Amino acid sequence: MSTPINNSRCIMLVDDNELTNMIHQSLLKNFFSTESICIHSSPDTALQWLESTRRTGGKLPDLILLDIEMPGMTGWELLEEIRRRKIPVKVCMLSSSIAREDVDRQHDFDEVLQYFSKPLAEKHIPQIMNMAFS
Repeated sequence: MSTPINNSRCIMLVDDNELTNMIHQSLLKNFFSTESICIHSSPDTALQWLESTRRTGGKLPDLILLDIEMPGMTGWELLEEIRRRKIPVKVCMLSSSIAREDVDRQHDFDEVLQYFSKPLAEKHIPQIMNMAFS
């Protein structure tokens, strides 16, 4: 499911877990109800959407909340494609894993602003909003 982005501010959720997307969408809407939340259940469709939006001059998301472990393309692989294609976005990584290598790997990508455990806690939303819209 994907919501089109207008000229307002936007956050993109990329996670294969529909329930997690619903929880995160609900949390985010509590803090910025008039803004857009774009949801993709796979990195492949997110990448296609980002590339198409950039190609047509559309508005890219202000921030992507990106799950790490997904079937097919992982969040890390999506990040590598974003970097390779020079798509200018900011990303927060999300994972239910606290594996040290995942936490450390975020530093390999300038696009990654922060690493959060899933599901997001309400206390993290203001921090995310500041990162996305500052």
